[in-house]
Amino acid sequence: MVTRTVFGLLVVGLLAAALASCHPFESLDDPFANVIDDLDTSNSDGTTNVDAVDGAVSDGGDGGAADGSGDLPEVEDPCSGILCGPAEQCIVDSTLEGRCLPIPCEVACPPDMLCVNGGCECKPGKADCDNKPDTGCETSLSNDPEHCGGCWTRCIEGQLCLEGVCDCPAKCPNEQDLPICVDFQSDVSNCGACGQVCDDSQFCFDGQCKCLDSLSECTEQCVNLRTDPNHCGGCEVTCSTGQACCGGGCVDLLSDVENCGTCGNLCPSYLNASASCAEGLCGTDCDEGYADCDVVPGCEVYLLDPSSCGVSCLALADCGSGDCRSVPGGRGCTCDGQTACTTGTCVGTECSCGSVLCATAELCCDDGFGYQCSAKNSMDSCGACGNICPNNQVCVAGVCSNCTFGHDACDGICAVLLNDTSNCGSCGNICSTNQSCVGGQCF
Repeated sequence: MVTRTVFGLLVVGLLAAALASCHPFESLDDPFANVIDDLDTSNSDGTTNVDAVDGAVSDGGDGGAADGSGDLPEVEDPCSGILCGPAEQCIVDSTLEGRCLPIPCEVACPPDMLCVNGGCECKPGKADCDNKPDTGCETSLSNDPEHCGGCWTRCIEGQLCLEGVCDCPAKCPNEQDLPICVDFQSDVSNCGACGQVCDDSQFCFDGQCKCLDSLSECTEQCVNLRTDPNHCGGCEVTCSTGQACCGGGCVDLLSDVENCGTCGNLCPSYLNASASCAEGLCGTDCDEGYADCDVVPGCEVYLLDPSSCGVSCLALADCGSGDCRSVPGGRGCTCDGQTACTTGTCVGTECSCGSVLCATAELCCDDGFGYQCSAKNSMDSCGACGNICPNNQVCVAGVCSNCTFGHDACDGICAVLLNDTSNCGSCGNICSTNQSCVGGQCF
């Protein structure tokens, strides 16, 4: 019984010594490791070897330490006297184990930094060269020619920063025939070799001239498949004469409503109408039965409505396709609400004479050869179609009138025969260019 007690006390003492130790980089996850192995306490017959531990504890078996055990550190101070490595400190956790661990940082370091000796430092190859906390370690010292290997360590013109060292990968003669550093991988003037020049539509990548992202290579040229009429939408797809390449498709700029006049010029659509393009100009085609009778874009008038025929029809007139038409016994239509249009059609507030739109001061009259526009002051239709003025009168404001004293009616005008070079002495007598009419005679 005494033997087992003594053995137990010895084990406890050794465990306390193990817990009190803090060695650099040593893990104490298993404090019982190697403790029992260091004690040769078993005999070959399975009995306990009391002699192995007899001198390590007192005969009283009261758990006190044997002579010489006072050199072990107390459990309450496991890191006493322990020397950790650089940038480390002995830290005690909740199990009273002492460990040599890196000195922690008070705050978490950003992703591009490391915690070193209690402070945040840039990772190898990175640096804070602008001294701005909000940008962190913004500079790569391995490939930045302005900070090659260190902040503000600049490479000379033409050199590259390779792995933090300024280097000249290749040399080519400049315009003065002096050697300069070039990069065959990216130099558009020396792409792949000295003097190998890429054109304006190319860039140098991996020592080869490549087309810009917006261009494609066709027949050894960089072309824009969206605008090139010789490669429209694909290599060697040629647009016909008069066509343009818009968005990768061949179109006629004179008639295409989506590309009217220029690529991308979309003609708008309006109420009761569809867009149109003629000669490169946008227009509007009214839907069947509708018309545009105001200045606002769109076809707002329903032409088959007699009360809204673009204009109002007179009594005994009907409306067909937007035109007021005479019916038996009717007077046709009125364009301005006052004057009757005896034939033709009304267009807005005007009266059209067949396919001709007569002016405001004109009438649409049948002269025996068809309807024609005639002036309201004409001698043959003075104020109305067929109202012929006598030879001794003229038509004034649509009324046949006599000339005032001293004037004679000549072909619709009142002339003074005594001094009128076009009617000198009589109607129609015209003086020569260098003559004057005096007293009714040309001189």
